[in-house]
Amino acid sequence: MTLTGEALRARALELMKAAGVNKTRAAALVPALSQSAVYKFFDGSLQTAAIEERIRELVALLERTDGAAARQPVVSIEAGRMAPRRLGKLRQRPIYDISSTRKIGQSIDYAVEHQAVVLITADYGVGKTCGIEVWRQQNADTPSVVLELDIFTDTSRMAFIARLAGLLGIQEGIQTGSQAERAYSRIIARLREEPAVLIFDQAETVKVEILHLIRQIWDRTRDYGVAVALLAGPP
Repeated sequence: MTLTGEALRARALELMKAAGVNKTRAAALVPALSQSAVYKFFDGSLQTAAIEERIRELVALLERTDGAAARQPVVSIEAGRMAPRRLGKLRQRPIYDISSTRKIGQSIDYAVEHQAVVLITADYGVGKTCGIEVWRQQNADTPSVVLELDIFTDTSRMAFIARLAGLLGIQEGIQTGSQAERAYSRIIARLREEPAVLIFDQAETVKVEILHLIRQIWDRTRDYGVAVALLAGPP
């Protein structure tokens, strides 16, 4: 049976309590959602299908590992090699740093500091997605949203707007162009009220029109503190 609504929230909180996981740590374990969206889901003020799907992934992770995954050190791997240098601790949990992960973090930091757009490119398998997760855990107090782009679900501006709106907690049915325009306006308004870092993984998979739309969103929100990081592999 698929859990939804209050049943899903209660199950997630039960597993989090058993594993000693607070809401901030839970948000780090669900990199596709902003910390704000996770908080609002758990306090009952926000509920969308996109958010529930990600919370079900969190529940599955905690059930599968009996909570152990939430307590494990985060280790990044580049080209099959593990680096030995310890970076420090995040809430008593060690994090290990390697060249690619460090550079990704530095690039996102630059975007945040300058409200800029950064493009991070690297071959497949060097740890781009892992680098995002490490950065989010090290910067849990910085609001961020991660959208993993793909060639199947992000084939149009309407589909892209629908996914981004869902991750930002905007409940908007999008089936027509006018609905997409309304959702776009709400995305801009939400980001102006609650600035965040927008991180787009696998950016090499989408059409140029989606990249133009991302730039347009940033143009209208950067003065409010919004930054963008695009991570891409070979085209």
